[in-house]
Amino acid sequence: MSQRVRSDPLVVIAIAYMPMPSAPNTQPQIAAAPVVPAAEEQPSTEPTPPTIEDKEAGAQRAKQELELAEQRKLEAEARERELRILKERAEANLKAIAALDYRGWSSKDGKFNVTADLIRINETTVTIKRIDNDKEIEVPLEKLSDADNEYVNSLR
Repeated sequence: MSQRVRSDPLVVIAIAYMPMPSAPNTQPQIAAAPVVPAAEEQPSTEPTPPTIEDKEAGAQRAKQELELAEQRKLEAEARERELRILKERAEANLKAIAALDYRGWSSKDGKFNVTADLIRINETTVTIKRIDNDKEIEVPLEKLSDADNEYVNSLR
């Protein structure tokens, strides 16, 4: 049974029979020859530990990614603020447009005043929708002020 002897993987001393030009008989000579490491002695395929430069480059990339994420977050927040302002303006414009259809209605004696939108005109009544509670009320034309009656007649 042969026993394997571990040796330096770079160099192994081998005995080679090489004739010497000065000597008539052949004697063994010792020569150094490179040896390929055995399978179990192959270099490790494990990753090498990162160098300081690798760590610095990784830290720099992480910092850049963090800055980019922060920039994107700020841009998104700015867009949200802009959309919120646009929405508020649109709602205010819609209310202003809706208010154009409303007018003040009053009774002949002045005891009844309401801001409302004209919904329907009948032969003897008008239906108006109050702005404060969205309720529709039917009012006889004879109870409306002269200005309101003139307005209704102009629409007929």
